[in-house]
Amino acid sequence: MTQHTPGPWEAGLLDSTGVPIYSGPTDEAEVLAYVSDVNSGDTEANARLIAAAPALLAAAEAALDQLAAKRPTYDPVGDAHVRRQLRAAIKQAKEGAK
Repeated sequence: MTQHTPGPWEAGLLDSTGVPIYSGPTDEAEVLAYVSDVNSGDTEANARLIAAAPALLAAAEAALDQLAAKRPTYDPVGDAHVRRQLRAAIKQAKEGAK
C-alpha cells in the first residue's frame, strides 16, 4: 500500500479552475489536486475538508490508539491530547488552516 503525501495540506483560494489543494504552505508547495464546483456551491467547504484529511487521519489514529489501550484508569493527560487533536482537525475541516 502506498502512502499519501504527508500533511499538513492547505486549501488555496477559489479561482476560475476551482480551489487548489497544496502539499504544504502555499508559498512553497505543489498543487496536489483541484476541487471544482459541481453547481453545489460548496467548493471551498469541500476543499477545506480534503485539505484536513491528513490531520483527520492522525486524530482518528490517536483516538483509536487511546481507546485500544483499554486502561482501567482515567488518563486526563492522554485524553486531553486526543481531544485537542480531534478539535484541531475538526476546526481545520470546517474553517481551513489558520
